[in-house]
Amino acid sequence: MKKFGENPQEAEENIDYEAKAQEMLRKAAQEAEEKGDNNEGFIDAWSNAYKTAAKIYKELGDTAKAQEMLRKEAVKIEEGSTSKNSPAEHLYVAAGIYKELGDTAKAEELFKKMLEELEDDKRYEFAADVYKELGDTAKAEEMLKKAAEDADDKGYFASAAKIYEKLGDIAKVKETLRKEAEEAEEKGELYRTGRIYKELAELEK
Repeated sequence: MKKFGENPQEAEENIDYEAKAQEMLRKAAQEAEEKGDNNEGFIDAWSNAYKTAAKIYKELGDTAKAQEMLRKEAVKIEEGSTSKNSPAEHLYVAAGIYKELGDTAKAEELFKKMLEELEDDKRYEFAADVYKELGDTAKAEEMLKKAAEDADDKGYFASAAKIYEKLGDIAKVKETLRKEAEEAEEKGELYRTGRIYKELAELEK
């Protein structure tokens, strides 16, 4: 009940909004951290909870706590790499976090760990990204060439053309686009055929 003489506007003006914001953000960070500790809010060991906590702590200027959360996230994701669901993707994300934290040795260890699996599975384009992270541009280019050839052999001409474009091999881009156009025309996909020929026309300029 409102007391006699109390001015609601004055009461509002006495609120320290910055302090209130800090209080709420810290509570939100702690809540997210607790969810992470209790394994809540995870999908295939992808640590959404710790990531949220890290973001909030960073906003609060608590760098040490933000880094602690990121490290917890990396560990959780790395643990998830033992699951059947895309272990290489888990390791890639974890490695990226370790790299962000300045732990280059751990990041390099995880990047190298996933390469054998990627090459065995013929996931050459992903392998190229990993080699780039490791600074091995020659191997990255080799993997991209394999990716393009593999896509071409399987009839994935649009994918092959994009990879050849990354490699700067315009002649191969044109060759694979022509194959794609012929295939699209045979299927009666006239609009798609027209778009591909338009792309080829642009390359001729």
